[in-house]
Amino acid sequence: MTTLEQYTAALRAFILQRPRFEPANYAGCASAYRADYRRCLADRDDALELLAHVSRASDSVTMQASLADALRSGRMEWNAETAEFDYCTGQYFSTEYRNAACQLLARALWAYWRGNAPADCSREVMTRIARDVLGKRLARRWFA
Repeated sequence: MTTLEQYTAALRAFILQRPRFEPANYAGCASAYRADYRRCLADRDDALELLAHVSRASDSVTMQASLADALRSGRMEWNAETAEFDYCTGQYFSTEYRNAACQLLARALWAYWRGNAPADCSREVMTRIARDVLGKRLARRWFA
């Protein structure tokens, strides 16, 4: 069974890998390249911040289960043989992979908080929890 530490180490490596932008895809449009690069950097920063919250969970067993459950949807998969994350690219890996990591981490945090919340907890309450823990910007981007 994979531990939370193995998941978080592999996610960190996945997030920090080079985006491998291909300049030929931009056909001389430097502004489009810069826009994609800025978005990729913003996704990296968000992913690392979300990852920090996941790795600091007070109940690592529950967070581990939440992360494993979050892997059931989305484009990321855990490869147990290599202890790495695999990503199924939609159109362009360089602009997608960190966003996919953010989505995975947001689903895991949501499931973790939901598991510790009262059964009748509404979406608004869950969003407020996200805002209180992560701040307005991250909560608005990944939990709205």
